[in-house]
Parts: sequence; C-alpha cells; structure tokens
Amino acid sequence: MEIINTEWGLNSYLELKSKRVFTDSEYREVLKPDVMLLQDFPNNEKFNQNKFWSPAEDHSGKIITDCYKMKWHQIGNGRIQLRLTVMIRGNQSFLCEAYVKENEKTEKRKLALLKTYAELIRRGQYTVCGRWGKPT
Repeated sequence: MEIINTEWGLNSYLELKSKRVFTDSEYREVLKPDVMLLQDFPNNEKFNQNKFWSPAEDHSGKIITDCYKMKWHQIGNGRIQLRLTVMIRGNQSFLCEAYVKENEKTEKRKLALLKTYAELIRRGQYTVCGRWGKPT
C-alpha cells in the first residue's frame, strides 16, 4: 500500500516537533517505523491491537468510513498519548493529522475534522507532501 502524507499531516507533524512533543529518537525508533507499517496494511499483526489501531468514531460513536487512528502511549518527556488519523482509500493510506490526545473534547474535535479531511480526500482536494511505498 502507498502511504501519502497530506499537507495536514505534514503541518501537524511540524507543529508537534516544534513543541518537542516527542524526541528525535522516538520519531526514528517508534513513530516512523509504525507509520511505515501501513505499507503492509492490514497484514501486520499490530493492526489487530486495539491499543495501537482502531476505527475512528464520530461524536455519536458511529464509525467514520475508511478512517482509523494510530495510537501511541507514554510518548515524549510529558508521557503523552499521541494520535495519528489515517484514511484508507483503495490501495492508498492518507496521513491526515497527528495530535496529542489531551481529553475527550479534543479527541471529538479532531475526529470531526477527520470527517472533513476524508470528504476532501474523496473529492481529490488535498495536497500531497510525501509518498512512501508503491501502489499495489
């Protein structure tokens, strides 16, 4: 599967990096390798672990079509919970937005935004800022 980093994904990464939410070591050794697992989606065992990967749900608990969350716990010096929203469409995975899960209100707001990103991706209205892997 091809991994596509959207402009939203890149901007959120740069914001988190500037705030030093995670260390360079955590990025190289944990976050980036986990994201690269999307090339083998859904075949890697990590995608069966609910603490790492789950369907994204809107504020009412309804699953957002084709959308998921990657989840990391105890990241950075603040030992925060980090999330990355992802949309799977055909043989492509789109990195939508990374954020710190501060509370349920933040989570609901970010997942509402994911619904908007998903609709824009469906319409082809997104900017590609990086690609990894090859479409299958």
